[in-house]
Amino acid sequence: VIVRSTANVAAGARTKASAFLHGLFLLLAVLFLATLLNQIPLAALASILIFVGFKLAHPNIFQKMFKLDKSQYLPFLITIVAILFTSLITGVIIGLLAGVFFVLKANYHSAIEIGREGPAYKIALNREVTFVNKARLSHILERLPKGAEVILDGEHVGFIDHDVLEVIRDFERSAPLREIRLREQGFDAPVLKVPV
Repeated sequence: VIVRSTANVAAGARTKASAFLHGLFLLLAVLFLATLLNQIPLAALASILIFVGFKLAHPNIFQKMFKLDKSQYLPFLITIVAILFTSLITGVIIGLLAGVFFVLKANYHSAIEIGREGPAYKIALNREVTFVNKARLSHILERLPKGAEVILDGEHVGFIDHDVLEVIRDFERSAPLREIRLREQGFDAPVLKVPV
């Protein structure tokens, strides 16, 4: 598939129809030209694959990857090492899992930020706040001092998971017991004071 895509791009393909037509021509060749295809030396096919593979894994690509952040080049490096020590499919799966891990890790740290806005604590929810962030938000809310003023900021949030909303609403119900004043800002729809 990778070789076919590369060959299509090198030939000037511009639409997805090129991949379909290329696959159709391969199917026709296998059905009607099988004996002729078997006469192609395997060494010739191997040299084509090596050449295309070299173009796909050019040293410039490695240089560009290592100039990026650690969360970008580590999954790349893990995938390459896993492919070399296992098989192509296993290596790609390991690399995919490594990529998912780094995405979740980055989202875990950047989805919730706490800071100060004057005398108030400001808890900013950024991007997508999912169940992965539930424990961190609970920890932040539990550590707020008695009598604090808290601003829940949703200006940059794209999605809030139901589990996270439950944590916020549980905190809202228990906040008066600790004399904590809680207000929201920047949300498209109200998050606080939802009837039970």
